[in-house]
This record gives sequence, C-alpha cells and structure tokens, in this order.
Amino acid sequence: MTDFVFTPTDQQIQNSNIYKFMKKYDVSNLQQLSIKANENLEWFWQEVENYFGIIWDTPYTKVLDTSKGIPWSKWYVDGKTNIYKSSVEKFAKKNPDKTAYVFVSEDDKVSKITYSELDIKSQQTCKCPQIIRCL
Repeated sequence: MTDFVFTPTDQQIQNSNIYKFMKKYDVSNLQQLSIKANENLEWFWQEVENYFGIIWDTPYTKVLDTSKGIPWSKWYVDGKTNIYKSSVEKFAKKNPDKTAYVFVSEDDKVSKITYSELDIKSQQTCKCPQIIRCL
C-alpha cells in the first residue's frame, strides 16, 4: 500500500482545475470522468482543449484520426500550437502578478514565481541559443 506524502485539503480540491472541469460536465468523481472520457475520446479531448483555452497558431481540422489504426493515431490533425503561448504567455498578459508555481524544497524553503517572472525567464532562456550562435 502506498503512503501519500501529500493529501490536498477540500478547499485545494475545489480550487483545482480538474474539479472545476468535472463540475462543468456534471461528473461526480475521477472514475466517472475516466469512463466518460474513454467512451468518447474526441469529445473529452476537445472539451479539455476548449476548457483550458489552448491557443492555436493553425486550428486543427479533427481532434482524433484513428483511420490507420490506434497505434498510429493522430491528435489535433493539421493543428499548430506552441504550448508556451497557452501555459505562460496567456497568463503573463492576463494576470502577470499571479503565482505561476510554488516550489518547496526538502529543507522547507519556499520559492514562488509569478507568470510575469516566468515569462521573462523563459524569454531569456530562449535567447541563449541565439546569443551563442552569434559568438
């Protein structure tokens, strides 16, 4: 049996994205969500994409194409995206001072970074290869 290191509080659960997603679709627990998702993969993944507001550079034409068999499935056919735009950039513009993540080290030191700070650090990191090429 596994001992859990972290058990979320009721408030943390109710503030989670998965909880809010389940409430939107009248799903009462994770097992029910798993069943619903497996019964209709295309519905589930399109709703996840819509719910989280994935930004597409080129919209997809089909959520899932299994025409060549399950092992060769294609997801979000013809779509082009940069997940950075949906996971950092969007929030840096909308809520720059909101905490993007909290890190607690093994010695209990807490570090927080905002979406604005994460955006800046990400852009700096992306510039490193360009700078090296110029040297």
